[in-house]
Amino acid sequence: MNWKHKLSHYIFNKAGSFYKYRRSGLRILTYHSIGGSAYLDKMGLYTISARNFEEQIKSLSKYGDILFTKIKDKIIDSTKLKIAFSFDDGYVDNLKYVAPIMEKYKLHWNIYVVTDFIKNNKKGFMSASDLRELSMYNYVTIGSHGKSHLPLSKFTKNNLQTELFDSKNYLEDLLGVKINSLSYPFGSANQNVMYTAKDTGYSIACSSYPNINHADRSIMCLCRTPIFSYDNVKTFLQKTFGMWDWMRYFTYDPISND
Repeated sequence: MNWKHKLSHYIFNKAGSFYKYRRSGLRILTYHSIGGSAYLDKMGLYTISARNFEEQIKSLSKYGDILFTKIKDKIIDSTKLKIAFSFDDGYVDNLKYVAPIMEKYKLHWNIYVVTDFIKNNKKGFMSASDLRELSMYNYVTIGSHGKSHLPLSKFTKNNLQTELFDSKNYLEDLLGVKINSLSYPFGSANQNVMYTAKDTGYSIACSSYPNINHADRSIMCLCRTPIFSYDNVKTFLQKTFGMWDWMRYFTYDPISND
């Protein structure tokens, strides 16, 4: 745990009833591996157990004025708190654990998959047949996390178009549905990446900038709040209601810092 997270734990550990401090808007929670092992995760930050994940889901049930949604166009409402769940990379444990849990609680969720991982049958990730199976669940929406999982802002224009188009085209051919959502690998984006993504046919995209979304936020660079392995129910709720949004001041925003 780095100093930023230690500071937040110190400030909020005895904060009492933090629900009254909640921020309105669209809160997109970001997960990776559930009950497995995350890619390139030497510190073990991006894997939480299925049990802890379900405990986090259940902890929100007592707040009746929270609205749950999938990530789609025209969903931001600055007067209410809406929660969306997102998962990056396309781990096979998302099919094994996340899909049944979300069906159980009837909650929508978005998953963003790396198509080269699928095509190459990369260990720990879903295969083509796994992804087709996942697409049969009622509450899931599948999107792209790029073709190769490389930072999109590092690509030349032509290679960027190929990276975005090939991933979109592969998923549409495999699943027989339109793919219009994207999550930028490593949060790597700039104005060129956003414009190219829109030109390629994506209508909504997620960054890794940790904040809540208001109506003035670009639909091609939505903020998301990361959930880590050390987040217990208390810190999870703190993040959900906005008590960790100060971390945006230490993080690159592709919109304001391009």
